[in-house]
Amino acid sequence: MRFYGPQNGSITIDGNHIQDIDTTWLRNNITFIQQHCTLFNETIYTNVALGCQEHERVTNAQVTECLEFAALQTTISDLADGHDTRVGSGGSTLSGGQKQRIAIARARLRNAPILILDEATSALDKLSRSSVMRAIRTWRRGRTTIIITHDLESIQTDDFVYVISAGRVVQQGRRGTLASLGVDPAAKDPRNLKRQSLSRAKATYSIGPTQPVAGLFHENSVEALTNTRNTRATWGVEPSTAIDNKPLPMPPSAIELSDRAIESRAHGTKAPLTTVAETSRTSMRAILIFGTFSMTTGYHQRVLFYSMAVLGIAAADALASFAMHHLLESVSQLWVDRLRNEAVRRILQQPKGWFDDITNRPSRLLASLDHNAEDIKTVVDRLAAQIVVVVAMMTTALLWSFLTCWKMTLVSLAASPILYAVTKSFQMISSHWERRTDAARAKISDILLETFSDIKTTRSLTLESYFHKKYSEAINQAFYVGNRRAMFGALFFGISDSAVTLFTSMIFWYGAYLVKHEEWPVKSILTVFALLLFCTASATAVVTYIPQTSAATGTADRLLRLAQMPVISHEGIGLLKLDRHDPSTLSGPIHFINQTFYYPSRPKVAALRRLNLTIPSGKCTAIVGASGSGKSTIAALILGLYPPSTDNLNLSDSPPSLTLSGRDIRTLDLATLRSLIAIVPQPPVLLPATVRENIIYGLKPDSELVSASSIEASARATGIHEFIQSLPQGYATLIGDGGLGISGGQAQRIVIARALIQDPKILILDEATSALDHESAEVIRRSIINLTRREGGKPTVIVVTHVEEMMSFANHVVALDKGRMVEEGSFQDLVDRKGKLWELLRLGGNPRTSAEEND
Repeated sequence: MRFYGPQNGSITIDGNHIQDIDTTWLRNNITFIQQHCTLFNETIYTNVALGCQEHERVTNAQVTECLEFAALQTTISDLADGHDTRVGSGGSTLSGGQKQRIAIARARLRNAPILILDEATSALDKLSRSSVMRAIRTWRRGRTTIIITHDLESIQTDDFVYVISAGRVVQQGRRGTLASLGVDPAAKDPRNLKRQSLSRAKATYSIGPTQPVAGLFHENSVEALTNTRNTRATWGVEPSTAIDNKPLPMPPSAIELSDRAIESRAHGTKAPLTTVAETSRTSMRAILIFGTFSMTTGYHQRVLFYSMAVLGIAAADALASFAMHHLLESVSQLWVDRLRNEAVRRILQQPKGWFDDITNRPSRLLASLDHNAEDIKTVVDRLAAQIVVVVAMMTTALLWSFLTCWKMTLVSLAASPILYAVTKSFQMISSHWERRTDAARAKISDILLETFSDIKTTRSLTLESYFHKKYSEAINQAFYVGNRRAMFGALFFGISDSAVTLFTSMIFWYGAYLVKHEEWPVKSILTVFALLLFCTASATAVVTYIPQTSAATGTADRLLRLAQMPVISHEGIGLLKLDRHDPSTLSGPIHFINQTFYYPSRPKVAALRRLNLTIPSGKCTAIVGASGSGKSTIAALILGLYPPSTDNLNLSDSPPSLTLSGRDIRTLDLATLRSLIAIVPQPPVLLPATVRENIIYGLKPDSELVSASSIEASARATGIHEFIQSLPQGYATLIGDGGLGISGGQAQRIVIARALIQDPKILILDEATSALDHESAEVIRRSIINLTRREGGKPTVIVVTHVEEMMSFANHVVALDKGRMVEEGSFQDLVDRKGKLWELLRLGGNPRTSAEEND
């Protein structure tokens, strides 16, 4: 697939070096199906159609044919929307087996010359696996097929086999030939398990087109095979205006003369001109500090006085600005931190079904708690300060205006509803288009996440152009929305801005009217005019913040919703806390009584149908069944991830309930319950941390289980200790995202070690050995047997599996079909009955008896 380039040696296809082949052409002619299949957040139809390079031309008939090939058509026909059912992010609404079969259907439509199956049927039950593999062999006859597997039953006598250990080919040949020579591909040297080095041998492989090639590989070898990627104001005195070096009195102002005339007329007197001129000279010099420039004596003291006054005002302004911004920043940060804490608290209390909703995907939650939180902080520490200043200025100006000229002030206030309506309209338009912009931006983010979350699948299907086109369409849509937002925003911004000018002309006209009719002095009119214009201009400055405010409030609304959302969940209902050190804790059986369950994301399809099941304590119970029969749902309900059914479908029967050791799960404190349960999911989850931190994850730092001896014991129990020791820094080696890449099987064993070190009361293994070779699975199996046989404190072990070896050693086997229990008993009894379990096993070969297993 050329995900990586070989460091040594060469790889050839039809005699051509792989480096000389065009990468796109190569990947178009190779189909790669990995164990943990990734589906895209599209419908089932689209996920299958994406296997074809011209997926737009794929018909429903072609998709139906491919789904029937993958034995999935019956399951899909039971869905409400059929082919148009959306599978969720990564196929989260489907089981592991269903995802694998959709990937196989996609490969069938792609029909490439070379097919690579990397444990591609590990999540299927034996009946489905046999049926699908038989169909694949018929389809692939005469074509090159590479099967990477640990399942010996997938290999037939005529298949050419390469056995790889520690990066080297240790055996090769037809399986029948190897068997006739007494060399069983399954009987690998156990010492090879201890040589888990990272080296790779020089080897050249020639793979022919006529026979499938199967490989029995250790986990650390799989990756090596599949990855082959200034206004100046000039002040002066004219020479003619000075007599005997003394400045002449300044001429009376026209405004002052008018005001004096109006006031004198109002009192029936006439003011002398000299008095007016003298008053004008005094008032102007009192107002303008620039009068000091014309002083002949004493101007030094006056300049110093005014300079110090300005300096004092600057210092006071600096102090006030510092205090305002510091306090606003501190308060806004404190508020946002509290919102984040409250949002996280409420998120953690939500049921698992809440997280299944696409609007609550981790990427969107992360954006709300990070990016949106900063937006809401900006609204507080920037816009709030501006609003406080404007409100203070307008309040002062209005009071001053009322005292100066109340008529003009009332007329100006009459226009305020119009200004408010215009401003409010601008805000509403901005908010509307901001919501549309946020939706377009979220769509772009989802496409990027989907593209790069599993770049291996994207590249192996050569979907770069598809996602680039999808991304370009989302960008174009966002650009269209942005243009529309800019057009409407600019229009209403212009209206809001021009409204101030209209307001100015109105009060100017009315002021002139009052002066003309000698109702008010000119000075008062101009004072009010200046005050109102000054405050209106300041208020208008706030209007320019409306788009930014709409953007911030639109994105911050998500955080506020999370911090204020109601907690309607079963998570906090139970109050009974369980004590780990109490021997009676979870010492009894687990009972499912009349349980019917629907996933919130699939409310029309029942995962469990009136299930009645008893899981004995201190024993190992294997839960088997076809893909989608409800096996993993049982594990999810025991963990309390979803509330059990509470409706009674038949009043004559016992009410539905789920009890653990005789206690209804709804009465138990789920936090303490989960601390006593360890689960190993099928897709192993590793953290970007060291091996040691991954193993002890979930344990308290002061726990007695966090010790070097406990960590090593759990690693030895899963057969991973020697491999860890071979790593560059041993248990301190960084793995996971950003660390050392390890195989799926190695990751699976580390996760099992994490479960074992917790010393759980209930251990749930959900297809926990699907990525392990025969010897590694045997180590896990023996460890589980030892757990169930130890003296005192034996855990209840629940094994969800399709593997016969994992069923055969269980004390109790339960077979499910479409959410119902159809049979239960010991493995040998169920085999002898030739019922559902026999049906699940028989097409893969004759089930082994207990005696054969012990041998």
